[in-house]
Formats: sequence, structure tokens, C-alpha cells
Amino acid sequence: DGALVVATSAELTLSLLQPWDARWARVGGLLVLGAGLLFPMRPDPGSGPIGLLGALLGAMALTVFRRGRAWTWSRRRLAAAVALSWLVPGAALVANGLAASGGRRLEPITRPLIAHCRFAAVPIDDVERLAAWCREHTPPSARFIGPPGPKTFRLWSLRPVAFNRAASPYHAAGLADWAARFRDHVGFRGSTAAFARAYLADRHRLERRYQEMTDTERAALARRQGATHILAARPADGARPSGPLELLRAEGRYAVYRLK
Repeated sequence: DGALVVATSAELTLSLLQPWDARWARVGGLLVLGAGLLFPMRPDPGSGPIGLLGALLGAMALTVFRRGRAWTWSRRRLAAAVALSWLVPGAALVANGLAASGGRRLEPITRPLIAHCRFAAVPIDDVERLAAWCREHTPPSARFIGPPGPKTFRLWSLRPVAFNRAASPYHAAGLADWAARFRDHVGFRGSTAAFARAYLADRHRLERRYQEMTDTERAALARRQGATHILAARPADGARPSGPLELLRAEGRYAVYRLK
């Protein structure tokens, strides 16, 4: 959604300024595009704008380098460009097939390809593998709490979650409930305005507070939010949860628990 807004804004700026001055139209379009790419980096530096901005700068540098040089698209060049554009998707299609057949020896190679192009429901990380397990081994009525992040677990498990940051509603009453659940989920005590400022200052630090809770605190959070199961960090090697949680399954850095 954000990328569509940025692209539309840049195109609109170019269209509005083009009748007056083509040079300033390009400058204005680039400024809007740059601002649109840089703005998400403040609350979410890992969302990818840096890579996209680097690609745009590289394309601009290539345009300047090619200035004055003749270039035409021959059939051979066009065929080579089409083949190159399908190189990564084609490799990802093969990687999806290898992973779906159960081969994990090549995971260091197949995982980035699958993450880039999904052609099958092949889990590639700890949360996705746990969610796939929960889809087969928990009742449809199970309700989860977990790290307040992407919608990965909910989509892969086909189970409801009591709260998810990436699933905010679009009406006032729902937003108020969502904000209250978010504050409760990370143990934040303060107003919504103070919470918004803390979120913009360091979202990752704020969301880590969920993982820093004790088992007792997470169990209390689950009961307050009407959940029956919990997704959290796996226990230390050899340790078994002895409090209000029952360990069901561990996968890598994460585990699924059930309230006792």
C-alpha cells in the first residue's frame, strides 16, 4: 500500500509540473519519491526502502553513464533481458519444489529464493514451521498470542490471534481496542499519545518487551486477551516450563505453549 501511494504521488507531481518546466518536474518527482522512501525508515528501518533507494540511484547513475551513447533494443538483447528477468523466479520455482519434497540440505540456498518468490506453501523459518504444526495439531477454537509483528503466524496457522500489529482495523472503535491491546501486549503504561511517540522512537525495542515477559506475565496477558495458546521464545536448553504454561512444540528460537 505504501509503495503504491509513493509511486502515485511521484507520478502526480511529474504530471502537474510537466506543463511548466520539464526539469523541475523531474526534480519534484524525485524529491517526492525520495521522501516517500525515506519516511518509513524511521519507524521501520528494516522494511526495505534502503535497497529500493539504492536501486533507483544505480539506475540514475547508469542513465548518466549512457548519455551520448547509442542504444537500441535488438531481438537478441530483448530475449536476453527477458531471460535474465526470469532467472530468479525460475530458480525460486525449482527451490520451492525441492523444499516441498522435504530436502533441507540445500536450505541455505533455497531459503532466500523461496522468500523472494513463493510458488508453494513451504515454511522457511521457525515461526512458519510452528504455525504449520499448529494448523494440524491444535483445535480450530485455539486462540493465540505471540510477538506483535507480521501476520505470518495467523496466516500460516489459520488460527485467530488476540492481537497483531499488522492487522489494525479501519474504524474508530476497533482502533481504540487495537491500541489498548497493543499497549497491554508490550506492557506499556501510559497514554495512547505517549505510546505512539515510543513506537516512532524505537518500534523494535518496544516490541521486544513481549519477549522479555516472564511465563507468568505472558499467561496473565493471554487470559486478559482471551487466548488459550502462546507463541514465545523457546525455553533454555534442557529447561521445561514449570509455571502456568505447558510446552507443546519447539522449533528453532520459538515454541508454542498451552495455558494450563
